[in-house]
Amino acid sequence: MTPETDVQFVIVHHRSPETVIEVVRDAISAGVTPQHIVVIDNSPLSDPPLDLSENVHVVRMENRGYAAAANHGVRVLSQLPGSRALTVVASHETRISAAALTMLVDAMSDDQVAAAGPTLMIDGTDEVWSTGGYISRWLHQADHRRALAAPGSPPQDREWLDGALVLYRTELLSRFRFDESYFLYFEETDLHVRLSRAGHRVVWVPDAVSHQRSSGIPPRLLGRNTMLFQARHFNRWTGRVTVVVAMARAVARKAITGRGRWGESREIFGGLREAEQDLRGGDST
Repeated sequence: MTPETDVQFVIVHHRSPETVIEVVRDAISAGVTPQHIVVIDNSPLSDPPLDLSENVHVVRMENRGYAAAANHGVRVLSQLPGSRALTVVASHETRISAAALTMLVDAMSDDQVAAAGPTLMIDGTDEVWSTGGYISRWLHQADHRRALAAPGSPPQDREWLDGALVLYRTELLSRFRFDESYFLYFEETDLHVRLSRAGHRVVWVPDAVSHQRSSGIPPRLLGRNTMLFQARHFNRWTGRVTVVVAMARAVARKAITGRGRWGESREIFGGLREAEQDLRGGDST
């Protein structure tokens, strides 16, 4: 398998035309043909249409979140001639080289691998953002790994990958789909847990390096989506405890380091209450 013959791209865009064009150019430079690249534009409908000089598909839609945009992009590509076996889902702020994409494709030579992700670096720095993620044993809290591996290390299993850029098997992505109720953040964690529980591998490819810009998850969505994720995959009680821990961390971080805002813990709690309302009447306890 190669990027030229087997890869298609879904790029989710929101009000960042200067960065999304770079993602498109990276994909084309890596060998992906323009007709197999779709940009889902989630920008407000009142914004000017996204004008890309490259001959790629641009689809405008009402902003229903990252997951909805990714799912729609996969549907659009499936209806075009010559749909590819592998699909990259990427944000508008992620950069990848041809060599890194080839490494992700090579990881798919193992038929059990459903998703492969790179080492994510914070753009313009030497700081590692993510080398895949894990879920803690007792509270089931999703968090990033950041330790690097020795050069030449093979793909390593992870419980989840950061969703900024992930390569999937198209058939599995179409079948499992992102859960659109998260709106933004945690949709990839949820999907990767479901893929793993169905017997598929989710792997980090150490030597494949990608760069992204990120300010992290907003406090309200941290509280809301942590609770939704916990209720769906574990139980509500650990969800509540995990959100309270996140609130305590926000207060401690502000008090000790001065970073963040005093109101963050209140916003996290507001997200928890929102999730509880969404889950009201469900079976999880």
